[in-house]
Amino acid sequence: MNLLLAEWQRFFARRFTRIMLLFIVVLMVVIAIGIGHGSHKLTSADFANARAHAAAENAQSQQDLAACLQAQTAGTATEGTQYFMPPGVTCADEFGFADAQPAWFMPSSWVFADQGGDMILLFGGILALLGFAAGASFMGAEWSSGGMANLLLWRPRRLSLLGGKLLALLLSVLASGLVLGVLWLGMLLLIAVTRGSIGHVSSGLAMSLALGGVRSLTLGLFAAVAGFAIASIGRNTASALGVAVGYVVIVEGGGLLILKALDVTRPERFLLSRYVAAWLTKTQTISGTTVCTQVNAGGSQCSSGADWFMRMGSAAEVGGLIAAILLVWAFGAFWRRDVS
Repeated sequence: MNLLLAEWQRFFARRFTRIMLLFIVVLMVVIAIGIGHGSHKLTSADFANARAHAAAENAQSQQDLAACLQAQTAGTATEGTQYFMPPGVTCADEFGFADAQPAWFMPSSWVFADQGGDMILLFGGILALLGFAAGASFMGAEWSSGGMANLLLWRPRRLSLLGGKLLALLLSVLASGLVLGVLWLGMLLLIAVTRGSIGHVSSGLAMSLALGGVRSLTLGLFAAVAGFAIASIGRNTASALGVAVGYVVIVEGGGLLILKALDVTRPERFLLSRYVAAWLTKTQTISGTTVCTQVNAGGSQCSSGADWFMRMGSAAEVGGLIAAILLVWAFGAFWRRDVS
C-alpha cells in the first residue's frame, strides 16, 4: 500500500505528467472553441428565413419547369437558349426538383444529442495519447534515472514491484481520465446551451454516451499499458515513442500499401488503428475488393466483394491479446535481467 501511494504521488508530481495534462486541457479548449465558433444558436427568425428560402426555391423551380414546357411546346427552345434540352433530357430532369427543405438553408448549429457521441469518441483518442505518453515516461524515467535499481535495494520482490507500479499508473490514468471526461462533457454542454442546442437526449442515448465514455477510458488504459510495457522492455522512454512512431509510419503507412500491392484480401484487418476505431464506434465496415475483368475490346466488367464488418468484440480480443503479450514480455524481462 505504501508503494502504491508513493507511485500515485510520484505520477502527479512529475513535470512531464503535468505538462501532458496541461497540453490535453489546452487541446480540448481549442477544439471546444472551434466547435462553438462554427455554431449558431437558432432563433425563430432563422427558421422563418429558412422556410422562406425553401419556398422561394421551390417556386422558382416550378416557374422554370413551366417555362421550359411552354418553350418546348412552342418550339422556341432552340440550341443556345435557356430551355434547350439535349436528346434524352426532359424539362422535368432539369427543373423538376421542387423539394427544397428548410433545413438546407439553416445556419450551422451544434446539437449535443446529434454530435455529442462523436465528441465522446474523440475524447477517447485524446486520452489514449495521454495514456501512452504518460505510461512510457512513467516507466522509462525509472530506468534512465537509476531509480529502479534503488527501489530493489529495499523491495527486492521484482514482480510485485513492477505490478505495483503498473497498478498505480492505471489508477492515475483512470482518475485523470474521469476528471478530464467531466471537463470535456461540461465544455460540450456549455457549447450546446450557449451556441447550439441540447436536443432530445433519451435514456437510450444517455446510456450510449455513457458506454462510449467507458470505451474511451478503456482505450486510455490500454494505451497506458502499452507505453508502460514497451518502455519497461526497452528500459527508456524513447524506445516506446520510437516503437509508436515506427509502427505508424512502417505498418500503418507503408505496410498497408505493400499489402494492397500484393492483393491481400482485406488488408485493413492487420491494422491496429482499425480495431481501435471498431472499439470506439462498435463497428467498422471494410468495403469488399472491386475486381474488374476484360469482357471485350470495348470495356471491362467490375464486381465488388461483400463488405466485411470489424466489430467491437473482435477489437476487444485483439487489444486484450496485445496487452497480455506486452505485459508478459515486460514482466518476464524484468524478472530475468540484471537491473543495475
